[in-house]
Amino acid sequence: MGTLRNRQRIDPSSGLFRLGFTRIPSGVVPQGLWFRRSVLLGLACWLWLGPGAVQANSPYVARGVTPTRLYTIRVADMSGPERTLIGTLQGLLAKCCAEQIYIRPEAGGYDVWLQDLVDRYGVERIDVTDASWLVSHFQSEVNGYLLYQTGDDSVNAATSLAGLEGAIVVEASLEAEIAALGLPLIQDLRGLDEAWVLATRGADLNPNVVMEQKEAFEHSLRDYAVLSNALMFFDGNSAFRESVLESFPPHAAVYGWGDASAGEDVFVRTASARGHFTIPADHAHNLAPLSGFPIVAQSQPAALNEPADPNTHYVAFLFTDGDNLQWTLGNLQSDLKWWSSPFRGQFDMGWGLPPSLVESAPTVMKWYYDSASSGSAYDGFVAGPSGGGYLYPSLFPRDDLETHVAQLGLWMEQADLSVVEILDFYSQLDIDLWDTYTSQEAIEGLIYLEYGDHALPQARVVWSQGKPVIAPRVKLWNGLANSDAATIASRVNSAPRDPSSHEGYSVVIVGVWEHSLEEIQSIINTFSPDVQVVTPNRLVELMRGNVPHDAAFAYDFTAGDFQTADLNLVGDAFWTTDSDAGFAAHPNRLRLTNNGGGLVGSAWAQQNLDASQSWSTIFRFQITYPAFGGADGMGFHIHSDGSGANPGHEGGALSSPRLSVIVDTWNNGEGSDETLRIFLDDDLLYSNDLTDSPGDPRPGSSPSVFRMELTYVAGEQILNIRLVDEEGAAALYETVTGVDLSGFGLSTVGFSAVTGASTENHDVLSWMLTGGGEGNEALVPVLAPGAWWVLAGVLGALSILWLRGASFSPRGERNALGESAGRGDVWRGF
Repeated sequence: MGTLRNRQRIDPSSGLFRLGFTRIPSGVVPQGLWFRRSVLLGLACWLWLGPGAVQANSPYVARGVTPTRLYTIRVADMSGPERTLIGTLQGLLAKCCAEQIYIRPEAGGYDVWLQDLVDRYGVERIDVTDASWLVSHFQSEVNGYLLYQTGDDSVNAATSLAGLEGAIVVEASLEAEIAALGLPLIQDLRGLDEAWVLATRGADLNPNVVMEQKEAFEHSLRDYAVLSNALMFFDGNSAFRESVLESFPPHAAVYGWGDASAGEDVFVRTASARGHFTIPADHAHNLAPLSGFPIVAQSQPAALNEPADPNTHYVAFLFTDGDNLQWTLGNLQSDLKWWSSPFRGQFDMGWGLPPSLVESAPTVMKWYYDSASSGSAYDGFVAGPSGGGYLYPSLFPRDDLETHVAQLGLWMEQADLSVVEILDFYSQLDIDLWDTYTSQEAIEGLIYLEYGDHALPQARVVWSQGKPVIAPRVKLWNGLANSDAATIASRVNSAPRDPSSHEGYSVVIVGVWEHSLEEIQSIINTFSPDVQVVTPNRLVELMRGNVPHDAAFAYDFTAGDFQTADLNLVGDAFWTTDSDAGFAAHPNRLRLTNNGGGLVGSAWAQQNLDASQSWSTIFRFQITYPAFGGADGMGFHIHSDGSGANPGHEGGALSSPRLSVIVDTWNNGEGSDETLRIFLDDDLLYSNDLTDSPGDPRPGSSPSVFRMELTYVAGEQILNIRLVDEEGAAALYETVTGVDLSGFGLSTVGFSAVTGASTENHDVLSWMLTGGGEGNEALVPVLAPGAWWVLAGVLGALSILWLRGASFSPRGERNALGESAGRGDVWRGF
């Protein structure tokens, strides 16, 4: 018949503890330590957390009551309808009770999290095999049931209302059994769907959270929807989905996963454009009980900040898809390719985590940090793309992005994260966009992944408020060109050994679903001895400490406020808004010369550059409306003649030392290969006739916008050149050796252009530069570590006051298991 044990519940109406007796069947096995007063667990948690505990939570993460006893049941011990029923009961209990339910899937880390709760948090575990017993045992905590029918989409409607009604969700085949317990029918939802819920009860639902979940998923995420009082829906990439997203206030969290049949970017774009972020979680289990544990100030292991070796190239490996909450809870922990690999701990490795994990499952985050490798090798954690959830920053409304990043900064501070992985479309050069992120003190750097090709910008680095935005040098990805082990070894081994230049660093991005730590170890074995593997966090730290960036600026001359006093215009140079139809996309620009005859115009930065140190610059330019053959061209110059010089594109009249990168659009007799030339004083270091190959970009012959990227590596005296036609496929990549700029000091830097009898417009559209010199790097106030927690406590208290007045409780196809197949029905795009 079983034994009587004391059961503890919390009366949600009074907030007082209530004692009762429950008959435990003889087949139910209790495990662990039972605290008979929840206050004892609270004290234990306080001792665990220490004085740095963070009790506040965001409105985007529902949090349950801390469980002290968990009744566990395996997924395999339940039918499909029973899984849905128990999943919704699980969410209800997390709202009110210290006794809760934990569902054990067949795979993933869930048994590890359960045992961790028993071992380190004093939670009692009781294994159960009968779903009906659980319903009977907890029926006093349930107001009744909502009825649905498999196959008519009513299960999501019922799940959406379960939290509001305090009801379990029951399939028609189980109704007689549930009714026999005496539970009343609250509403028959058969034939009704999410649209009906939104129309009739939308005002009662949580405005900060929405769940996108297929009806076929029986219990995963349903517990959390009930705890969150959230709408659960699925309708593919339809007009109804758009109406759902429109109905929520900006910056809602979309848990789950959309219809990826046409590419995951389809539904993430739609959400991003409306200011919502996605947290992949459609296969997530047990978020309701895991969310109930107190938020802790996490601390991940980190290597000592030792000086950089001047003869070393530094490389960091980073797995993709760190935003994936379900994978973090599931197969990341258990799979031998990843965390459980015997190769983990043999080299430094970068892992992405969803920053919201610090609230949604704080014990899980702590487990990862506590079990991370440290000493001879480190596991380093970064925030997954693109911050608090999966979003495309360039598509996000800017005000909503600022809201998102402010929340992200709090999560990263709590989670001891310092680097954010970004996934976006052709936006790495948008410094204003990244300033939104880098304005957060907790964020020290960004790793930028291009959606179509994660390594497309190939090691390009730009700077935002003194913090690097880094593109991977190469990727490891099955089936794609230049993404294999041999290419990685070749590119890393041939990269510069100079920590004073961003070229002295490499990020290798690794497609997580196809690759393992064992493969990464085999690649590391092919590296030269002077290549050192570090975590992404350490790589960012080394770059900030060694790459000169105190002279840094970024100007967008196509923006509304495009004119700047930071540039001195000389001669015929001027700011213009050209209404010509050919410039309709970007009428604003810096014009060095128009297409009149006999003009000379220059533009110089008022900020000087120490050209003897490593530096980099990127500028976009356009040469248009050539007349009589077009001439003469424009040049980028570094010199010591000051900002009043007006030398023309060749720069020959400038004093020594001078470096000139010349785009010459007219053959003045120098020969047929003069189109792109580089001079150090009067020495020609490089020349290239850009008209002799169909694959070369051709400024002057095309009205396209061109992008020039120049990177000087002082330690190796090389100048890397990229010249790209942004409106076509033409591109030039060159490395010029023997570029000795050690004789340069603080120098003037900028542009000059010339027309003669033949003419053309010479326009500069944007310009960024990073190096050493007279810096104006933005200073961010730094608080002592303890002061941040005081501030967080104040904000938390205000949040709790706000939450008490809310009408809801905001604390509150893959493979069969879901986690190992990762993101969804298709892989992230290439």
